[in-house]
Amino acid sequence: MNSTTGAIDASGAPDTAEAADAIRASASAPPPAARTGLILLIVVAALVVAGSVFYGLWLSFAAGVDKSGHFGFEASYAAPMIGDEVDAPVLPGTGSEALIDYSTVTVSAPLEQLREPQLLLALATAIPFLIVIVGGLGVIALAWRLLGSKPFSGAARGVLAALGVLAILNSALVPWLEARSSARAIEILALPTDGTMVPSNQHGWVVAPHFGFLQDAYWPYLTLGVLLMLVAILWRKAARLQQETEGLV
Repeated sequence: MNSTTGAIDASGAPDTAEAADAIRASASAPPPAARTGLILLIVVAALVVAGSVFYGLWLSFAAGVDKSGHFGFEASYAAPMIGDEVDAPVLPGTGSEALIDYSTVTVSAPLEQLREPQLLLALATAIPFLIVIVGGLGVIALAWRLLGSKPFSGAARGVLAALGVLAILNSALVPWLEARSSARAIEILALPTDGTMVPSNQHGWVVAPHFGFLQDAYWPYLTLGVLLMLVAILWRKAARLQQETEGLV
């Protein structure tokens, strides 16, 4: 009697396991309307990623460069006082063009002279697009996992961690690159940076940009980056919990 029961149980075990898998799949599968929404979300995210790659490359290569092939940048401008009036002459001996507007000067010079500053500005332009690209890939990965009813995947956790790192980089590295780009251009063009470098009461001088973390960092991006890193850590624990509960149904 016992042997017969054991045989029935042994032969029926595969059917029971298959039934349990079917129950888990049907219970956790999203409804048809949700599946349609997730598929539409994947398509939109893919288009956003493709557009970000295209425009990111385009704008990065063209960062700071005008139609004439000149690289331009802005800096603060100081001018000597003559009586009660401010003298605002052109910048001396730069071989470049300068447009002075109150306390700001816009300088442009041939790109061949300023390849390094343009590269720094290109990197500063590309990093925000990287955030959009990685975020779009994260949306695709997460939506795909939701279609399979297993959202807590290692790929999604990796995307969250990458977004956190990029957001932190964007908070400090981007403004540093922007400031360094202008400062390096000033060095290459040998622009005067204080009153001792110009003839008295004849020329003005520029003030090279300086990056200060407390003042110039993008604190909202820094906060977001730290938050995403914490979510990535919690995501790992959620993934373990998901694996532990998969066999309970």
